[in-house]
Amino acid sequence: RPRRLMPTTNFVSALWDRPGESLAFPVCVEDGGLRRVAPRPLANGLGEHVLRTRRPLLLAGDVGARAREMGIEPAGAMPAAWLGAPMVTGDEALGVIAIQDFEDAAAFDQHNLEVLTIIAGQAAAAIRTTRLLAEAP
Repeated sequence: RPRRLMPTTNFVSALWDRPGESLAFPVCVEDGGLRRVAPRPLANGLGEHVLRTRRPLLLAGDVGARAREMGIEPAGAMPAAWLGAPMVTGDEALGVIAIQDFEDAAAFDQHNLEVLTIIAGQAAAAIRTTRLLAEAP
C-alpha cells in the first residue's frame, strides 16, 4: 500500500463566488469517491471561517463544540478531525481546501496543516493564472 502525505478520504475544494455570495464545490471526495455538490449561499460554517480569516484551521475531538466555541455554526455530519486552509493569492481569498476524518481525532497534526496550507497556496496561484488567461484577449 502506498504511503500518503496525509489522509484524504474526505476532501473538498470550495471556490468563493463573490458576486453570488456563494460557494461552489468543483471537487468533493467522500469516502474516497467523487461526489457532486451543488453551490450554496455563504453561511457561518467552517469553510467560511477559514475564508473570512484567511487562516488555516485544525479542529479535533468534538469538532462541533469547538467550532461553536469559536462562533462558527457547522452544518452536516461532524467529523472527528477537520483541517482547512484558505486559497489566497495576493490580497484575494479565492476559496478553501478542507479535509476531514470521521473516525480518528488525531488524523491531522501541525505538519498536515503546513502541507495543506502550501497546497492551497499553489492551488490559488493556478486558479488565478487560469482566470487571467481566460480573460486575456
